[in-house]
Amino acid sequence: MRVGGDSWGSAFGFAVWDVNSGQKIITKDNPVSAHYAMIGGLDFSPDCKFLALAGSDGVIRIYDLPGGNETRTCSTKAQQIWAPRFIDQQTLCVGGSDGVFIWKLDQSAPEFWKANTQIVYQNTVSPDRKYLASATWKGLAVFELATGKPLVSPDESQQADVVISVAFSDDGRLLAFSRGQCVEFLEVGTWKPAHTVQSHTVPVQALAVSADGRLIATGDSHGVIRLWDDHGRPLKTFQHDNCVVEQLAISPDGKTVASPMGLWNIADGKLQVAYESDTRCLLRFVDQGRQVLEVGQNAICWRDVSSGTPVRTIKLNHPYAIVRATMSTDGSILVWSETDQSQQWKSRPSSQPTNPVYTAHIYDIIAGKEIAHYSVGEHALALSPDGKRLAVGESIDYQQRPARLYVTIRDTATGKVRNRIVVEPGYSSLLEWSPDGRFLAAEYRDNIIRIYETDGFREIGRFTGHPNYIQKICWFAEGKKLVSVGYDTTGLIWDMSKMQKSTATQAIEMVGEGEK
Repeated sequence: MRVGGDSWGSAFGFAVWDVNSGQKIITKDNPVSAHYAMIGGLDFSPDCKFLALAGSDGVIRIYDLPGGNETRTCSTKAQQIWAPRFIDQQTLCVGGSDGVFIWKLDQSAPEFWKANTQIVYQNTVSPDRKYLASATWKGLAVFELATGKPLVSPDESQQADVVISVAFSDDGRLLAFSRGQCVEFLEVGTWKPAHTVQSHTVPVQALAVSADGRLIATGDSHGVIRLWDDHGRPLKTFQHDNCVVEQLAISPDGKTVASPMGLWNIADGKLQVAYESDTRCLLRFVDQGRQVLEVGQNAICWRDVSSGTPVRTIKLNHPYAIVRATMSTDGSILVWSETDQSQQWKSRPSSQPTNPVYTAHIYDIIAGKEIAHYSVGEHALALSPDGKRLAVGESIDYQQRPARLYVTIRDTATGKVRNRIVVEPGYSSLLEWSPDGRFLAAEYRDNIIRIYETDGFREIGRFTGHPNYIQKICWFAEGKKLVSVGYDTTGLIWDMSKMQKSTATQAIEMVGEGEK
């Protein structure tokens, strides 16, 4: 079952759904009768037979499931309570303004454990049921469950940092809590600091994974580059002022990170080769790591890694032309989409939309020449690992309302459309082929990563978990995992073996030989 409405801070009541059927089984108006009538949180009992509600009137209410009848209540005599959490089937804790209440359901009144909490956002219990941890307005609070003894107390000062969330590790060895822009870890038992994770403070713009899958690099619009291991643990941070990091690449040997401001030595964290580049569309190590390929809005540049000097440059005839770029795994084929902004809206009545003018250029890097070009859509662009197929997010019949939106699979050399995937809800923002070319990952600005088999392009599964827009997706080299970063700076690592199997009936069009 799932609780709906607002699980914290609702003034409108709550509802309960059956997850398997999707049916709403309980709908309740707000039972709190206080002047400031708010629901301070909800929680299921371990056996899902009861639902606990904490209210702004200081009363704990228990409802049976699936009937939704109020079976018992308990007054804490507090002005406000929050964050109910079942410790076990017969014991419940809730947070108050100056401590937590422990209520054994067979007793008429709760026990009170004092602490300077002010507001409690979340309560959680350790896996061995020995400790209770609370995220509060004044910081972190930890209690020994058997005695109520405070082990970690919130900060008494006026400058205390708010702790919004708290969680024990599955093995019970670490306690994690969020404070400011950091996630801090304590050793359970000693309560000594284990380590601190400093997150990005602004949206992540760049993402890269090393060839061996052991290293992840992220970059943001404040010039901060962070390195993580394949479990999401932080390793190092590089900082360059006055630079937006929109692209990153990790060298094949895993020793160097390439960025728009230069090359960073991973071992010592120093900028070993400094330069400035307009790298907004693509950044890749090529020629067995001896060169870096940079695709900006105005030019394409091959740069020597040892010196940082340009080896070859392709300049465009008009500024800010390149929109997106993609490359085959072996580095032999480069594709970029280009627009002539002076022609994009030419001769168009102000009330009539038209298809933006984009051209895909297919460039043979080994031969050093363009081998084809053709019109494509204005959204995402992804080249298959072997360079033979090009996935494009585009609008067909843009003048219609609503526009027909697709992911098209084209023959790279000719531009002929082989397949079309009808996009729902209607905007293909990210496309990424798996390294072996068997799968295509797609995101449509709905925070869901869809996985398609590329033999027929049938949707086989989905990954959900991002609360906000997904900025980047990147496959690990073995093709068994993906990493994604969201607009809210959240990074998530996905395991293909644990993918949510899809029951979606995505519309796929098989296109004939003659259609373009």
